[in-house]
Amino acid sequence: MLQQHRSKLFILALIGLAAALFLFYGPILNSAFDYNAAIFSIFARNHLRYGLAYTHGLNVFGYTSIAPLNPVLYLNHPPALSLFISLFWSVFGQTAWAARLFPVFCAMGTVVMIGLLGRRWLGENYGLLAAMMLFCCPLFLVHGTALNHEAPTAFCCLALIMIWDKVREHARIWHYGAMFLLMLIAGNLGWGFFFLIPFLLGYEWLQAKKINGMMVLLGLGAGVVMTQILLQMVMVDHGAITNLIGAFRNRSVTETNDGGVTFTLPYWVYKQLGTFWLQMGPVLTLLAMVYVMAWIRRLLLKRLTKLDLKLAVLLGWGAAFVLVFSQGSFVHPYYKFYLIPFAVLGSVCGWQTLRHVAESRLSRVKTRSVVYFAFLVACLFGIYNVGQQFLFNQQYWAGAVTFEAIGQTIKQNASENTTICMVGVPNFQTLYYMDRHYTVKTRAEVESNASACPMVFTSEPFSELFTLVKQIDVYRIYRKS
Repeated sequence: MLQQHRSKLFILALIGLAAALFLFYGPILNSAFDYNAAIFSIFARNHLRYGLAYTHGLNVFGYTSIAPLNPVLYLNHPPALSLFISLFWSVFGQTAWAARLFPVFCAMGTVVMIGLLGRRWLGENYGLLAAMMLFCCPLFLVHGTALNHEAPTAFCCLALIMIWDKVREHARIWHYGAMFLLMLIAGNLGWGFFFLIPFLLGYEWLQAKKINGMMVLLGLGAGVVMTQILLQMVMVDHGAITNLIGAFRNRSVTETNDGGVTFTLPYWVYKQLGTFWLQMGPVLTLLAMVYVMAWIRRLLLKRLTKLDLKLAVLLGWGAAFVLVFSQGSFVHPYYKFYLIPFAVLGSVCGWQTLRHVAESRLSRVKTRSVVYFAFLVACLFGIYNVGQQFLFNQQYWAGAVTFEAIGQTIKQNASENTTICMVGVPNFQTLYYMDRHYTVKTRAEVESNASACPMVFTSEPFSELFTLVKQIDVYRIYRKS
């Protein structure tokens, strides 16, 4: 009886692991938004406030209940994330936890997809191990359920890979429809999707040595999705494509700088390699390195398997995103998020490699002892890692409450038609919570024309500046409270 329901029990085990991720993640219990979450929540609020007829389903800036005469677009990312947030808000109410439901569900789905791919490619027991290995990855625990593009895009891409792999063996009509739908959603969620397609096409070419139907479907689907996104942007802003190219350049090799300080390519490589083991975790990094060395050996012996090529697709997908957006990956750790599927499945393959080596050189009893001990160490590290990330999240999100309090204080002391003078670069967390029009000015501009600034906010405690304009020192009000 138990043997007949192994598949169901396997899926239930994966869901249980995903539920553990949900429970351990601190921000879902917190009311405050971080920087990126505030940006996309502004766009989601505008979808509900101004309507899709005004926003055209795009990321549009705007504050207060009065829509700006000319929509100002945010083109750094595709538009679907804010649409999903607004969808969840329309059902559960406009709260922080409701906004985070979508990425949390996607993170749970990612655990399931990793487990299913591991089961399909490596075997049932190793599929469950792959799902567990995700909890040894600090980058996944921190950014896997963050209100950002990476986790939703990665989940859709992994689901696409799962169906793509099934279609290659036994195709059904609904498979093709599901693939196109996933491409449509993934492409509108994040640019990372478009980095996956070339590697899937490359795999198909290596297997068929000619253009086949799957290559046409993948290429045509990606082209249709990109065309839809560009047309949607151009309909609202005729200069959208130029601005989009500029946004890409700011993250690319041609604009490699960190806060205005140019860095060299060798230093960029040094930083990426130096932080990889911290972000992926030492367990995944070491085991994945074992697999990479075994992969290189098989390449030199011309014995690469289909599994090796599939994992090369995952590695190429994540590495290409980091390489092309070198400036972004230099500054933001979550640019490496698309490397997580390879790191996890590659680490399981590294585990297999070490086990086979041990079996060939040690007795069965010693091999089992070594394997069980190593597995116990990995599990303990995973539990410790989850606990550490939970504590880190609590400290991190406690800081986000600062911006919530500041924004709420400004909102309470300023009418809807008040324009706030922001001294310095405005923070989107403050902008979201204050929900008021603002203008950016320097300190000198405020001092020279104080009457033009009915309310001033700065992130620095310039007490004499607030005394000058005779207005509320929001920063000090929060500090005193």
